[in-house]
Amino acid sequence: MNHLIAYMLVITMCFALNEAFIKCPDNYIEIRNELGPGRALQYHCRSKDNDLGVKYIQQGDPLKRYHFGEKIGSRTLWRCVFKQGLWMQYSADFVAYRGGNARRCAQERQWVGRVDGVYLSREQGIPPVFRFRWNKTN
Repeated sequence: MNHLIAYMLVITMCFALNEAFIKCPDNYIEIRNELGPGRALQYHCRSKDNDLGVKYIQQGDPLKRYHFGEKIGSRTLWRCVFKQGLWMQYSADFVAYRGGNARRCAQERQWVGRVDGVYLSREQGIPPVFRFRWNKTN
C-alpha cells in the first residue's frame, strides 16, 4: 500500500510540474462599443498588477483586446468600469475576469456596451448575453 501511495504522489508531482512549465495560451478581454453612431464608450480596466487607464472607444472602432496570463498560486481578477452617455453619467462597475484556483488557458471575455446595458460572451461566435444595466451617476 505504501508503494501505491508513493507512486501516486510521484505521478501527481509530475503532472503539477508539467502544468507549471507548459506554455499556456494567453487569456484576453475584448471591449466593443455598440452604443450607436457618435456615442463613445469610456472604459477603465485594471488588475492587481496592471492598470490600463481610462480609454475611449467609438462605435465602429476596431474592438480593443487585452491579453494577460495567470500566475500559478494566485487568482487573477480584472475589474472594469464602463461609462457612457452625455457627460458619462451612466456607468457599470463589474468583474470582467475572475481566475480559478487552478491556472486557466485561452479564456476569453467579450464585453459589449449597448444602449440598454453591458453584454458578455465567453466564446467567439456566440452572441453576447445581457449582464448589467447602466447605473445613473450624479
